[in-house]
Amino acid sequence: MKKKYLYPFIVLIFLYYSPSGFAEIVVITNPSSGIESISQEELKEIYLRRKRKTIYGKRVNPVDMEDDIEIRDHFYSSITGRTTRQMDRHWSALLFAGEGSPPRMLPSQQAVVTYVANTKDAIGFVERTNVTGQVKIIFILN
Repeated sequence: MKKKYLYPFIVLIFLYYSPSGFAEIVVITNPSSGIESISQEELKEIYLRRKRKTIYGKRVNPVDMEDDIEIRDHFYSSITGRTTRQMDRHWSALLFAGEGSPPRMLPSQQAVVTYVANTKDAIGFVERTNVTGQVKIIFILN
Protein backbone atom coordinates (compact mmCIF):
# COMPACT_ATOMS: atom_id res chain seq x y z
CA MET A 1 0.00 0.00 0.00
CA LYS A 2 2.88 2.38 0.66
CA LYS A 3 4.21 1.88 -2.88
CA LYS A 4 0.95 3.26 -4.22
CA TYR A 5 1.70 6.62 -2.57
CA LEU A 6 5.40 6.63 -3.48
CA TYR A 7 4.86 6.62 -7.26
CA PRO A 8 3.09 10.04 -7.50
CA PHE A 9 5.78 11.53 -5.25
CA ILE A 10 8.54 10.28 -7.57
CA VAL A 11 6.70 11.65 -10.61
CA LEU A 12 6.40 15.08 -8.95
CA ILE A 13 10.11 15.13 -8.16
CA PHE A 14 10.94 14.19 -11.75
CA LEU A 15 8.71 16.98 -13.14
CA TYR A 16 10.18 19.53 -10.75
CA TYR A 17 13.76 18.80 -11.81
CA SER A 18 13.07 18.26 -15.53
CA PRO A 19 13.81 21.01 -18.09
CA SER A 20 10.12 21.83 -18.30
CA GLY A 21 10.34 22.54 -14.58
CA PHE A 22 12.25 25.76 -15.31
CA ALA A 23 10.70 28.96 -14.16
CA GLU A 24 8.94 30.76 -16.97
CA ILE A 25 11.33 32.65 -19.26
CA VAL A 26 10.18 35.99 -20.64
CA VAL A 27 11.62 38.55 -23.04
CA ILE A 28 11.59 42.08 -21.67
CA THR A 29 12.06 45.58 -23.04
CA ASN A 30 12.06 49.13 -21.81
CA PRO A 31 8.46 50.41 -21.46
CA SER A 32 9.28 53.43 -23.66
CA SER A 33 10.64 51.27 -26.51
CA GLY A 34 7.33 51.30 -28.37
CA ILE A 35 7.42 47.49 -28.69
CA GLU A 36 4.22 45.81 -27.51
CA SER A 37 5.06 42.24 -28.53
CA ILE A 38 7.53 40.25 -30.59
CA SER A 39 7.29 36.94 -32.42
CA GLN A 40 9.52 33.94 -31.94
CA GLU A 41 10.78 34.31 -35.51
CA GLU A 42 11.72 37.96 -34.89
CA LEU A 43 13.58 36.95 -31.71
CA LYS A 44 15.45 34.30 -33.65
CA GLU A 45 16.54 36.80 -36.30
CA ILE A 46 17.48 39.42 -33.70
CA TYR A 47 19.54 37.06 -31.52
CA LEU A 48 21.23 35.57 -34.60
CA ARG A 49 22.03 39.24 -35.41
CA ARG A 50 20.40 39.01 -38.83
CA LYS A 51 17.96 41.81 -38.01
CA ARG A 52 18.35 44.99 -36.00
CA LYS A 53 14.70 46.13 -36.07
CA THR A 54 11.30 44.63 -35.34
CA ILE A 55 8.63 44.36 -38.01
CA TYR A 56 7.31 47.69 -36.66
CA GLY A 57 10.63 49.39 -37.48
CA LYS A 58 11.73 49.67 -33.85
CA ARG A 59 15.49 49.30 -33.34
CA VAL A 60 16.48 46.64 -30.79
CA ASN A 61 19.74 45.69 -29.13
CA PRO A 62 19.62 42.27 -27.50
CA VAL A 63 21.45 41.53 -24.29
CA ASP A 64 22.54 38.19 -22.86
CA MET A 65 23.81 37.02 -19.49
CA GLU A 66 26.96 35.28 -18.36
CA ASP A 67 25.41 33.28 -15.53
CA ASP A 68 22.39 30.95 -15.54
CA ILE A 69 23.66 28.69 -18.30
CA GLU A 70 20.54 26.51 -18.01
CA ILE A 71 18.31 29.50 -18.78
CA ARG A 72 20.51 30.48 -21.74
CA ASP A 73 20.49 26.91 -23.07
CA HIS A 74 16.72 26.67 -22.77
CA PHE A 75 16.16 30.08 -24.39
CA TYR A 76 18.51 29.53 -27.32
CA SER A 77 17.41 25.97 -28.05
CA SER A 78 13.75 27.05 -27.97
CA ILE A 79 14.15 30.26 -29.98
CA THR A 80 16.94 29.46 -32.45
CA GLY A 81 17.15 25.66 -32.36
CA ARG A 82 20.83 26.00 -31.42
CA THR A 83 22.80 25.31 -28.28
CA THR A 84 24.56 28.08 -26.40
CA ARG A 85 27.86 26.76 -27.70
CA GLN A 86 26.59 26.90 -31.29
CA MET A 87 25.39 30.46 -30.70
CA ASP A 88 28.82 31.46 -29.36
CA ARG A 89 30.43 30.03 -32.51
CA HIS A 90 27.90 31.83 -34.69
CA TRP A 91 28.67 35.18 -33.04
CA SER A 92 32.42 34.55 -33.30
CA ALA A 93 32.06 33.92 -37.03
CA LEU A 94 30.05 37.15 -37.46
CA LEU A 95 32.65 39.10 -35.52
CA PHE A 96 35.53 37.57 -37.47
CA ALA A 97 33.84 38.32 -40.79
CA GLY A 98 33.11 41.89 -39.71
CA GLU A 99 29.38 41.34 -40.15
CA GLY A 100 28.24 42.00 -36.62
CA SER A 101 28.85 41.39 -32.97
CA PRO A 102 27.27 39.26 -30.26
CA PRO A 103 24.70 40.66 -27.86
CA ARG A 104 26.07 42.62 -24.91
CA MET A 105 26.91 40.20 -22.09
CA LEU A 106 25.76 41.11 -18.60
CA PRO A 107 26.71 39.31 -15.38
CA SER A 108 23.25 38.26 -14.13
CA GLN A 109 19.51 38.30 -14.68
CA GLN A 110 19.23 41.27 -12.31
CA ALA A 111 21.81 43.14 -14.42
CA VAL A 112 19.76 42.37 -17.55
CA VAL A 113 16.63 43.82 -15.93
CA THR A 114 18.49 46.94 -14.78
CA TYR A 115 20.15 47.48 -18.17
CA VAL A 116 16.89 47.00 -20.08
CA ALA A 117 15.06 49.35 -17.69
CA ASN A 118 17.65 52.06 -18.41
CA THR A 119 18.16 51.48 -22.16
CA LYS A 120 15.32 52.34 -24.52
CA ASP A 121 16.19 49.94 -27.35
CA ALA A 122 17.37 46.96 -25.27
CA ILE A 123 15.67 43.58 -25.04
CA GLY A 124 16.71 40.66 -22.89
CA PHE A 125 15.47 37.38 -21.48
CA VAL A 126 15.09 36.47 -17.80
CA GLU A 127 13.01 34.28 -15.56
CA ARG A 128 9.65 35.89 -14.87
CA THR A 129 10.45 35.99 -11.15
CA ASN A 130 13.14 38.63 -11.89
CA VAL A 131 10.81 41.02 -13.73
CA THR A 132 10.15 44.37 -12.07
CA GLY A 133 7.74 47.18 -12.85
CA GLN A 134 10.58 49.00 -14.64
CA VAL A 135 10.42 46.69 -17.69
CA LYS A 136 7.72 45.33 -20.00
CA ILE A 137 7.22 41.69 -20.99
CA ILE A 138 6.91 41.32 -24.77
CA PHE A 139 7.23 37.54 -25.18
CA ILE A 140 6.62 34.50 -22.98
CA LEU A 141 8.57 31.36 -23.79
CA ASN A 142 6.30 28.31 -23.62
